[in-house]
Amino acid sequence: MSSNIQLIGRDEVINRIIDRVESQDSVSIVGYDGMGKSSLLSAIIANFHKPNTLIVEIFDSEPSNTLEFYQTLFESLEREIEGNEEIDIELKYRLKGEFSKCDDFHLAAALRKTLNNAFSILRRWNVNTILVIDDFDRMTKCINEGNKEDAVENFKYLRNLV
Repeated sequence: MSSNIQLIGRDEVINRIIDRVESQDSVSIVGYDGMGKSSLLSAIIANFHKPNTLIVEIFDSEPSNTLEFYQTLFESLEREIEGNEEIDIELKYRLKGEFSKCDDFHLAAALRKTLNNAFSILRRWNVNTILVIDDFDRMTKCINEGNKEDAVENFKYLRNLV
């Protein structure tokens, strides 16, 4: 997503959403396809500047089961940590070590354990983590395909991150 997004006439909406995120509220942007939700989300990310905050972006992801769901979270968190220039280098090395300890990238339990450890380390270092999921329905697609158990597990995991 481009970080140079400007939406005409949306400054008030962008600022209200940023205020809610800064107060640690969950925020949903809901609307029909083509209304500009992704552009609005990109503008919010581009205008969000809070110290000690890591924004983990998930765009264009459509996992079909719990394993793919955790793989997406794992890859997104790892990518954002690696690319973030404001995170302390010692913290980056610690998290990189945590990611490399992941026993098996093909086991949901191993990925979940590594993610939990990484989020715990971030909290101990007072780094707030904001998870941005563009097209949440696609990210939790398995619920639409009748795989309710996976969907419930995915929703629970995301809810517990809050």
